[in-house]
Amino acid sequence: MMRCLALATLALALAGCSDPAAKSPHGAETAPVAAPQPPATSAPVAAQPADDAAARGQAAAAPKTCREAIGEDQAKVLVEHCIQVSPATHPPCNAENSCDLIQSEIDRGCDLLGKDAPAYCKKP
Repeated sequence: MMRCLALATLALALAGCSDPAAKSPHGAETAPVAAPQPPATSAPVAAQPADDAAARGQAAAAPKTCREAIGEDQAKVLVEHCIQVSPATHPPCNAENSCDLIQSEIDRGCDLLGKDAPAYCKKP
């Protein structure tokens, strides 16, 4: 009985390895199975137009750091003010960030401090 089971298993395994153009056990030819094709895509996507700077062959300018925009000394003062009033655990008070980002954090901290805010928070 075990011998018959082993032979049947072997026959099934070998049947899977036969030539696709070979005849089936019933005498009919088997058609080769085509490989699955990827789904067709819709119409091709048109290329996006380049922005004006790239079209002129110029690289887009990277945003300036605060240090580059206003100089080392003024950036240092802005960073110190930011550190003094920011409640954030990781505030953006770094001269490598943009001055706008640093100033927005100062404004936020000043608003939170209200009447206890330092003098530089007071707007004219």
